[in-house]
Amino acid sequence: MDLTLHPAAAQSIDAKGTNILACVEKLKLSMENRSPAFQTERVVSANITDKDIIGEPHVWLQDANGQRVLAFIHRDDGAYGFTSESYSLIEGLSDEIFKARWARDFLSKTFIENTILEWCCVSFKSGGRSGLANSLVSQSTKAIRKFTVWAPIAHLDVEAPFNFGPAQIAPITTAMFDNLENKSVENSPQHADNIKAHFSKLRKTMQGRAAVVLEIEAERDYAYEKGWMIAADVVGLLRFLSPSSFRFWIVCPNALLGAELIPKAHALLLEDDGSFSAKSKIVPKDIAFWLIFYSTNI
Repeated sequence: MDLTLHPAAAQSIDAKGTNILACVEKLKLSMENRSPAFQTERVVSANITDKDIIGEPHVWLQDANGQRVLAFIHRDDGAYGFTSESYSLIEGLSDEIFKARWARDFLSKTFIENTILEWCCVSFKSGGRSGLANSLVSQSTKAIRKFTVWAPIAHLDVEAPFNFGPAQIAPITTAMFDNLENKSVENSPQHADNIKAHFSKLRKTMQGRAAVVLEIEAERDYAYEKGWMIAADVVGLLRFLSPSSFRFWIVCPNALLGAELIPKAHALLLEDDGSFSAKSKIVPKDIAFWLIFYSTNI
């Protein structure tokens, strides 16, 4: 893919990149960043240590004056980064980069801002002054690929794939997960146990559900964003055909998986003798769980 910037645009991006780089400063962080005001009693699901972090973490914190700052360069003498005011220059530059058609079509705002931050990090550490515009084009060329996006749909099962607008509605099958899991184990046999545990969780969440399937060319973050955006529209149109659309008292739960809304109530019942019970229930009485299949009686 041939990605180019107009010479005037490239010159402007380089000049603004240099100005942004000059704003990197050592941050005077607030002591409040080191410990919370009180310790929550929620169960911690994961503990992340330095060994788990790949690359330089980007962390929004509070400085000694109570202002938000972004720390993205970490050295023995402290953290370096941008004030919120300086970071607004990055946001403004990303808007300017989006004037290029290929940037709007293939890149996310997150990718552009992270590319600018990575360029600042490398330039700050090396003292180099390579052009930001060339770095952006180079990183974009490497990142843009063709992806197939599968966006699972809550409470919808389909017997076989069918086309629907720009997408296909298809089942997430056991065979599909078997193939993905086997390839993943084959590529990283030393992590086989972790891979199998991960796929076990994915199967419980997604296997057997219908999904919106889309072919998208973009960098990875924008493939997700664009996929979710189009898939949400597809499911919205699909809901018009749901059995619930003809009965106002029935709740239609179909949405992208995780975005569905089925009101639930939960309670603990405590007794004087120390015993207790727990109960949950779905609040609506009528919910249109949907199954689409081919009928032979037509």
